[in-house]
Parts: sequence; C-alpha cells; structure tokens
Amino acid sequence: MIKDIISFTLGNEKYAVDILKMPLILSASKYLPKKYTLDKNGYFFQFEGKNVKIIDLHSFFSIDYNPISENSKILVGYFNNGIFGLLVNSVDKIINLNENVKKTNNFNTSVESNFIEQAINLSEETIIILNVDKIVSHSQKQEMEIN
Repeated sequence: MIKDIISFTLGNEKYAVDILKMPLILSASKYLPKKYTLDKNGYFFQFEGKNVKIIDLHSFFSIDYNPISENSKILVGYFNNGIFGLLVNSVDKIINLNENVKKTNNFNTSVESNFIEQAINLSEETIIILNVDKIVSHSQKQEMEIN
C-alpha cells in the first residue's frame, strides 16, 4: 500500500508516484541540456558514477512537451536492471496518503489505464498516481523491440 507520494505536473495535469519507488528528486537543468533529443536508445546521464536512463513522460504518454526549465525535475529510482529517471515539468509536493484522502474513479486523462495505480481527490484537485513498475517495464520492452 502506498503511503507517501510525490506529486508533479505533466502538461496540464497532476500526477504522482510512490516516493519509495522514486526517492530522489534532481534538477533536470543540472543534468540535461535545454534541448536534448531521445535517440533509439533513449537518453542517459551520469549520476554518482552510474548511467541513469531517462523516461520522458511527455513522449511516453504523448503529452505536449515543455522545454526543460529551472522547474523541470527528474525523479530517480532503482529498478532490477538499473537506475531510471522520470522527466517531469515540476514537482509540486510530497503528500501523505492518510485516511482523509479520498480515492476517485471519476477523472479524465490521456494516460492509458494500465499505467494508473489509482486516482485521488485532494483539495478539489484530482491527482493520478502512476504505476512506476509498469512504466519502466514497458519502456524496457520498447527499447528491446527497437534494438
């Protein structure tokens, strides 16, 4: 059960991920060029001597791209086969999912439902919690198909 989430903006929508899955928040402008391009192998950057694979959630979910700015962040997590970073417009806050947070099934999003863990209403705002494991697995599968 997810206890704490990192909420962030992607396009014009609010999303979140389990903080235990993506515990590091890095400034994208420090690690990525303002105009970076993804090649068939994706984009990698060095962090603490290790290659971190970027998953650009804009292109992953076909959401309008915003150029990297001072607010852009990379959420970093460790997975079976390495370290991955999710590129987002900005991080909003860390939220504790206590009993006062209400789950909802009433929301609209361009994200495919199999990548959604759940959705919550918080202060009259809907936040869609993404399933990071499924995003990373799908990204790895796409990468293998390209190569």
